[in-house]
Amino acid sequence: MFFLRFIVSLLAVGTITALASPTGPPPAKKKNDVSDVLRIIDHLQHKANIILPQIDNLVNTKTANEKNLTPLLKHLVSEFDNGSASLKKLEGNVNPRAGGTKEEVAKKTASVYTDVARSFNNLLKKEPKLYGLVPKYGVGLTLLRFLFNLNLVVGGVLKIVAILLKTIADLLKGLGFTLIGVLLQIL
Repeated sequence: MFFLRFIVSLLAVGTITALASPTGPPPAKKKNDVSDVLRIIDHLQHKANIILPQIDNLVNTKTANEKNLTPLLKHLVSEFDNGSASLKKLEGNVNPRAGGTKEEVAKKTASVYTDVARSFNNLLKKEPKLYGLVPKYGVGLTLLRFLFNLNLVVGGVLKIVAILLKTIADLLKGLGFTLIGVLLQIL
């Protein structure tokens, strides 16, 4: 009997507590801004600044081979894919008028792509037999996917990137990155 009263009391206190708890609207979803996009590009630039010099060093010292280039190319692709995934999460949730400008995004993106193009041009010129690893591991496609997702998040940025990459259009074409040139309308 005592046990039954204890359970009923416990249930009554639990019900009152639950009813007295304030419930409000769910927390507002944070609106991201251009600074979030710039952070993704900065991270990508940082990673590229680690990976690309290693590729250049192997090529320039004539020690490059499939065994030591493969992990570097896979790592570069992985970083661009991670960047694409991060951009995809921001899609439709970025205030383009806050935290930076399209021009800043374009300039930083063009810088990353110029570094990649120069590094792979070095590989193509000095170790043409090994250049086949670049398309084998999907470098061109991952670069294209990143640009596509970037444009979905910061609409119109590709026009500015295209202007900045116009100077290396022939280099992109020579590297087999024709789809990037077509997307940017520079080839």
